Amino acid sequence: MRGDGAIDYVQTSILVSGEGFHGRSVQPEAQAVFVRQTLQAVRDAARLKTLHGSRIKGRPIKPLESAWDLLMEPWEASGEETRFLFRAPTLGSAAPALFEQQGLFEEDRLQPEWTVFDLLGQVIHDVDRAQRETTNLDFGMLDSLKGYRSSVRGGKAHATFEFSNHAAATALIDEDLVRKATDALATTPESRLVRVAGKLDMLRLSNRLFQLKLLDGKALRGVWQGDEAELIDAMKLPAVVMEGLANYRANGDVLAIVGNSVRPAGEADQAYGKRPDRRSASLRMMIGKPQPGVLASIIGKWPGDESEEEIDDFLRAIG
Repeated sequence: MRGDGAIDYVQTSILVSGEGFHGRSVQPEAQAVFVRQTLQAVRDAARLKTLHGSRIKGRPIKPLESAWDLLMEPWEASGEETRFLFRAPTLGSAAPALFEQQGLFEEDRLQPEWTVFDLLGQVIHDVDRAQRETTNLDFGMLDSLKGYRSSVRGGKAHATFEFSNHAAATALIDEDLVRKATDALATTPESRLVRVAGKLDMLRLSNRLFQLKLLDGKALRGVWQGDEAELIDAMKLPAVVMEGLANYRANGDVLAIVGNSVRPAGEADQAYGKRPDRRSASLRMMIGKPQPGVLASIIGKWPGDESEEEIDDFLRAIG
């Protein structure tokens, strides 16, 4: 991990084969769809692995945004396969705040040499093994992986890339992965507005993570979207009531709460002292979908300020 503000990049090679991808001959539409979905997936994986919510927005993600500032290089042929080349910043150089304090939970601890592709590979690993209790999956992340369906439908294409999960491994994006993600999505609740009561007993200001010890004695992790000073003051209280959006794992258990308001708890708040489940939720959150617009196929820093017309011209020029 560097402390001089410089960004260290690691190259990731994604090999794609099948319909639309034949060595240097790539169909622009197929390439645009695949790259756009990959960029969405790495963003969601980064937010999920660091903040326990794949579609979190606002203050908590500010220190992370440089981590998915990818550089895309010209693709090349690898036999009959097409090799897409990305350069991704290491987490330690792009988001040093992640490593300023020790992680609150052992399973959350990251390595500074990892990139967002390592995080995506770890997510894909858990989907492939149907590990629905994992903290690596929520509704938005599974929805992103399901989004590859147009690229791999009917077995017409698949992709592989290398990643690290404390050891070298290979991630496979294919029709089977999309099927498994779709199946898991059916059992994963969408984020919902909840109210919980307990004692704030751990806080990690570098990325706004906290742990809430509920009134029933169980623990709930979370990320704070509000003002830091408000949360610090709440740490001094014997018990608080917090409201926010609960993110859920693929097995239906709550993963974390994205807190946005907190107040002292009173006698009437005892009912909120348990872990929220899908039956106790009162309001569904409409999880944001990927933004429209084909911002892909650009050699250099992504995303840029290019219009869709400019991207289409670029695709024709290099196709």
